[in-house]
Amino acid sequence: MADTQKFLQRYATGSGLQETLPATAGGASSAGKIASLDTTTGLLPLTMMPVGIGPDTVTVDAAVSIAAGKFVNLYDATGTASARLADNTDATKPAHGFCLVGAASGPVNIYLQGFNNLVPIGTFVAADLGKPVYLTTAGGCTLTRPTGAGTLDQQVGVVSYIGATMGVSFCLQPAIVVL
Repeated sequence: MADTQKFLQRYATGSGLQETLPATAGGASSAGKIASLDTTTGLLPLTMMPVGIGPDTVTVDAAVSIAAGKFVNLYDATGTASARLADNTDATKPAHGFCLVGAASGPVNIYLQGFNNLVPIGTFVAADLGKPVYLTTAGGCTLTRPTGAGTLDQQVGVVSYIGATMGVSFCLQPAIVVL
């Protein structure tokens, strides 16, 4: 982690200079300040962005343990918005988003669209770039389109990156039950 850079600023009264840290969070109290990049991501903190700029996410309760990179289903658990692993074995758990920071329980951020760069590499190879990816069981994905009777046929995105993990550009698609 790099040291946070400082800048020089004149004292409001009198003469001389003082070292000043840049702002690390947004809000009215940070108006007119120089912004600092997030020390983890190297990007501007989302709290400094205006409404509508940044990822589309919802924070809900994890009803089951959800690992990073998994596709999830959002549902109502007796009045509480919750997330569970999406699953194509029937029509009850289509993918609504994905998780980038796993959670065993409690609050979890679910991304409703965008780039899921934490999909386990599995059997995917560079030649798979651009190919459609379909929901499978336990929040996973595959290149093979489901064909079994009663299964859910839902494209969850396309392969957009192959490295230590695989990246899938997720865009919510309608789910179709195979007859």
